[in-house]
Amino acid sequence: MRIPALTLWVFSTENLKRSQAEISGILSAIEAKVAALAHDPFMHQKRVRIQAIGRLDLLPESVVAAIRAAETATALQFDDLDDCSWVRRARGDLRRCP
Repeated sequence: MRIPALTLWVFSTENLKRSQAEISGILSAIEAKVAALAHDPFMHQKRVRIQAIGRLDLLPESVVAAIRAAETATALQFDDLDDCSWVRRARGDLRRCP
């Protein structure tokens, strides 16, 4: 079975209402997991691509850097695939890529 896209809701802007300690813990966990996934052999063997969308401007630079590194590390395995799928735009609507 081929699954063309899977969306994971990792950090909602609603989480910004939490205490600073909770936010820091959540973001630290996200940063560590994304950094690990970027170099996970399974991700590359199964050709899983990491692509973040949303309000990355609200995240600390270190989290964005980990996300960008994971995107770069996993993007190269899709040279021969059409990776266009359903995406969630920042304003919340769904659109099909052309």
